[in-house]
Amino acid sequence: MSVNFQQLEQIISQNDGHLYNYGRDGFIVTNSSGKEMLHLPSGGDGAINPQNIERVKQFFSDINSQSIDQQETVENPIIWIDTEVSVLDDSEQRVTCSRALGKMAEHYSPVVRIHFDKDPVFWQDLLSPFIESLQGEIKDNAVNLQLHGTFERMEDSVMEFLFNNRIQLYYISGTSSFSQDGGNICNLAEYGFRVPCVWYVDQENISLIPSLIEEAMRWNYDAGFSLPLATERIVGHVKNNPSNADYLRLILDIYKEYQCYDDVFYPMNMTLLESIGVTSNSRLRTWRWNDENTSFYEHVCDANIDKIHNILRHSFIWQRHIVKNKLESLLSNNCPSTTNEGIETESSDNVVQ
Repeated sequence: MSVNFQQLEQIISQNDGHLYNYGRDGFIVTNSSGKEMLHLPSGGDGAINPQNIERVKQFFSDINSQSIDQQETVENPIIWIDTEVSVLDDSEQRVTCSRALGKMAEHYSPVVRIHFDKDPVFWQDLLSPFIESLQGEIKDNAVNLQLHGTFERMEDSVMEFLFNNRIQLYYISGTSSFSQDGGNICNLAEYGFRVPCVWYVDQENISLIPSLIEEAMRWNYDAGFSLPLATERIVGHVKNNPSNADYLRLILDIYKEYQCYDDVFYPMNMTLLESIGVTSNSRLRTWRWNDENTSFYEHVCDANIDKIHNILRHSFIWQRHIVKNKLESLLSNNCPSTTNEGIETESSDNVVQ
């Protein structure tokens, strides 16, 4: 590692920024929020020249010199918390869990994914005490609750309860057809829920996913879908993951066809958030509930999952860089002068963000 590269990393670290290496295409430096970015061309051998060191110093100097009102702030990092529905069955664990969530919401924005294998049906009895203890956080959107599983057909009173408490539903789907699932999904969608369908992608079902998505989008009224890997399953039978290359090819092929669903399309939704600095350390943060210790612990993802997230996150950041340059070019060439128009316009950097 060259002295210049070490100096570059030190400057970025001191300013809570991030550095992304694109090999022959150079480097991208972002500020702590991830919303301001600077591209550094790479030398033939990937070296950093002294002029680029000065550019990075000036980049952070300009950001730090802005007034507090102008500076981009880092939002509370999103953390994803996975737990099984059995936690709600035990009153002691339920109380401890809700207290822990309340404390976490002071520093993070928890998304709590409650997983189940068999639909408990009586959701009001299970969720009411839990929701009541987190009423303030849920009302302020500081805590978001999601149910992940295969739902049976719901009574109107159950749907009303879930809908009024802003519970998000993710339907874990089978891999053969929607002959049984379709009616249940359609019932929820017609009530007003957005019900993304979820498939845990394994070696056996990966080739079926595109056709299943096409069918599912007719039943859930184009609500979207999610494609985690098989080993990310919390409950039920866990199968073997496909190869990284096959999984990435599936994700990219699906994303080309369905580009408007990356708010629910995992892993695209998580990596997109990571690419704009919503997570303070630019990596996926997931937590799980430990029944024995009645506490949360940070779950270390499989190395392959981290690798896939890293590839996708880098791709999002590079795309933002391309779009930013294009917009700056259009604005500089086509926008009327502020003097001629007598109005004040934002800089291209602010427009892009």
